[in-house]
Amino acid sequence: MHTHQVQVTQGWHIDLPINVCQDLDIKEGDVLQLVVVNGEIHLQSRRHNIRKAQMLFRSYCSKSTLLSDELMQERKIEAANE
Repeated sequence: MHTHQVQVTQGWHIDLPINVCQDLDIKEGDVLQLVVVNGEIHLQSRRHNIRKAQMLFRSYCSKSTLLSDELMQERKIEAANE
């Protein structure tokens, strides 16, 4: 865990330290999601949230079968039954 001190400037702006942006691959113009949890501010990038969602989704998927293969198999069965 790293701690950084930032200042709220005019217009309630906060500058992120450059090394934090580099470490997290945050680029100028990126949109971050700000979440307040129990009085704490958490900033999350879209890339981070997408990776979290992908990992969660993978935990529910069969390791041996691709979902696209399952979908194609279902469509073939449906077509054969028509």
